[in-house]
Amino acid sequence: MSIAATRITTLLLAVGLAATLVGCTSPSTDDDPERVSAYDACQEFVTPQFENPSTVVWPKDGWTAKKQISTWDVTATVTSREDNEAVITTLVTCSLTGTTDAWTLASFNLALQ
Repeated sequence: MSIAATRITTLLLAVGLAATLVGCTSPSTDDDPERVSAYDACQEFVTPQFENPSTVVWPKDGWTAKKQISTWDVTATVTSREDNEAVITTLVTCSLTGTTDAWTLASFNLALQ
C-alpha cells in the first residue's frame, strides 16, 4: 500500500472512531438496574422543586433514561396539583452523573406542557 493510501486509510479510521464516540450511547433495557436507579434519582432530586411536591405523580411507563458518555439523561412527563387544585403537566428532564451508589444531579429542566 502506498504512503498516500495508508494516510487516507488512517484518516478514515480516525474520522469513523470520532463519529462513533460523538454518538456513543450504551444500550439499556427496561430492566437495566442502573437505568431504573437513574430514574429514581431524578425523581428524588426534582420532586422538591415543584410547588406542591406531595402531589407530584411520576409515570410508571413512558419515561426514558439514556446513558450518554458521562451522564444519564432522564425524561418524563409528570403531573402535579397547584394550591388551587389545578392539574399541571410538566415535562421533566434531568442529567445525572455517577452510579447507582451515588448520583449527582448535573442539571434539570421543568417545562410546562
